[in-house]
Amino acid sequence: MPTRSARTRLQAGFTLTEAITATATVLIVVALLIPMFGNGLSRSGVYISANNLRRISMGCAAYEASWGGRQWSKLEPAMGLYNGCTPYAASTCPPALTLGRDNSGGLWSYWIRGAPSQCTSYPGNCSNWPMIMPMPIGGTTGDATSGLGSWRLINARGVREYITSRFYDPVFYSPNDVLPYQQLQTTYFSSPNEFSYSGGLFWESSYKLSPAALWGVGVFRRPSEGGFQAPDDFPGAYQTPTASAATYPSLKTRLMEGRWCQNPPAITHPDGAVPTPYLSNCGPGSTPVTAFFDGHVSLVSMSTFAADDAAVTKQTGDGLWSRDTPVGAGGLYPQWSIGDFRNSSHILTTGGITGRDLLESR
Repeated sequence: MPTRSARTRLQAGFTLTEAITATATVLIVVALLIPMFGNGLSRSGVYISANNLRRISMGCAAYEASWGGRQWSKLEPAMGLYNGCTPYAASTCPPALTLGRDNSGGLWSYWIRGAPSQCTSYPGNCSNWPMIMPMPIGGTTGDATSGLGSWRLINARGVREYITSRFYDPVFYSPNDVLPYQQLQTTYFSSPNEFSYSGGLFWESSYKLSPAALWGVGVFRRPSEGGFQAPDDFPGAYQTPTASAATYPSLKTRLMEGRWCQNPPAITHPDGAVPTPYLSNCGPGSTPVTAFFDGHVSLVSMSTFAADDAAVTKQTGDGLWSRDTPVGAGGLYPQWSIGDFRNSSHILTTGGITGRDLLESR
């Protein structure tokens, strides 16, 4: 039977010490939950993207451990010995960029058809050559302004097997990449197929590799070192660098939300169909979740990338991203920029994997 002092305490409620302890506990819990729920989907999408990028980065590291440190890429060193797709495909079977098999067993790939007998059955041609490149960058690699390339398809076969079995796995998509995410939620996310394609619906990953980091060192030379070199000008261009070649691993981006997933403005493309931000991060307000070569993930605004680039340009004239490539001085997709914003950090990094996209880690 409770003693009188205990009965009195039960009737009066909590003691002062217990009340303080309970209040402190509640405040701690609230403090932990506010960052997660205070900003709704936008904020939760940041955390989901960060976790996705950590998982994908671990998969990249596992792939590299299996392949002598070499990053995932469809480039082959022998490609540099030929002047483009046609002569290369006439002597060997170029590698295909494979997305996966559908529910009927059909294999979906970006094939290149060549002359050797083992290649004649490939249902493709050299028009797929730009997709084999990290990103077309002039010369025989294709139209540099198209933005095509394997840098947009981290969920293709290769490194994907170190992450998940499916092309349309939610790990490859940011919840704040609203248009793809909503469509995929109702179509492919629940599909057990390695790859699915129905009604013309196709969405690449929300997360984009750094194409500059996949091209051989020497393509994105600094202006003070001679500037951009077309891949066809030297064989080493087609030698994908190892991840360990990153001179500034905490400052060189590996993966980035490729469309405007965070803080998107209410601006639409002239055709009225797709919001401009989904085409690129061409605006100072975009704040993509970004993974770096040292493994850390952070939220960095494009205005920060631009400010660091401006500081280096003023000091050295080189800049943190290359203006002298066939992409043009305005960077990728300047026609869709917000407020005439210019930035191709991550995409055209000066020095490629040996360069950096920031001056200090955030």
